[in-house]
Amino acid sequence: NGFGQKAQEKDDAEKDDASKDVERDEDGGGIKYTERATTRTQCRKLTKFIRMVQYLFNDAIAQMVRHTASELLDVFESFAQEADDPTMEEDRDGGKGEQKGRKRQIFALECLLEPSGLRFSPTGENIREVLEVCLREALRAVSSTQTFLAVEDFTPFTAPLAELGDALQVEEQQQDLCALVAQDPKYKELTQLIMVRYNSLFDRVVAYAARFQNFVVLYNENQSFQDPSIVFADADLDEFREALAKYKQQMEDIGNIRKSKDIGLFKLDCKTMQGTLKPSPERCHQLLADYIPKLAMQKLSLLNADVQAHNESLSQYPSNVDEYVQFNVNIAKID
Repeated sequence: NGFGQKAQEKDDAEKDDASKDVERDEDGGGIKYTERATTRTQCRKLTKFIRMVQYLFNDAIAQMVRHTASELLDVFESFAQEADDPTMEEDRDGGKGEQKGRKRQIFALECLLEPSGLRFSPTGENIREVLEVCLREALRAVSSTQTFLAVEDFTPFTAPLAELGDALQVEEQQQDLCALVAQDPKYKELTQLIMVRYNSLFDRVVAYAARFQNFVVLYNENQSFQDPSIVFADADLDEFREALAKYKQQMEDIGNIRKSKDIGLFKLDCKTMQGTLKPSPERCHQLLADYIPKLAMQKLSLLNADVQAHNESLSQYPSNVDEYVQFNVNIAKID
């Protein structure tokens, strides 16, 4: 009858609906469409929050880097002001000053003397390069952290969006923080000012070391002095006296060189240069000290020979006119 047909149609419709629900559950992994939509909405909110925190973190890193560079510049500036203070002097032996609050120098330099001139070890350019590398590496160290969206713990929240194509790829979401900070106008200005101040501080070291240029000339002159018998072949007594006094004064001047000197950011060590210079006038003085007695003995021997020859010529009276003339010539030589 009609009731049986309607009942059969109702059962068929319920079976069709049940099969559709099964297919929907299988496609959604057992999650209904509304549930998946709700999950996707929440994941999107969480992803946006993670991005916002990442931006705040990046800004904090940029501010920290700028602040650090500013602090370094302030340190350099304080050294520049200290270098201008005449009361901030160390003693002759390189001892520390007595003033409280005095800063310890950051870079140690050696002043070396060579025949070609003075040089510093390490050089100012080498220190500048190391300073630039330190700034770059410090920036890279604080900015090379893993981005938050790439953290494995956040994957369950970002994966649903990525699977649905509703999120950018991780590579597209991230930015090179190190490059961004390095190109920041304020940071670039600070690093440039740091290098300008460094150059001015190193120029003070060069200006201070310029007073040692005369020792380069002195050293080369003394090194060329090898044989006193050639240099002082026709010298008189005053020239010998002046030479001995000159070498003695050189030894005193070299002894008065400060072993170290604090010049703003740098501590200049002059002990090696002093050690190179010290033997130079001592050797020349010793050469003269050994040569003068030998020369005196030679002159004395010649004088004795002349005296003996004149004594022999004067011991005999002239017997003729020629001998009388020669006799008078010998007397004139003796006078």
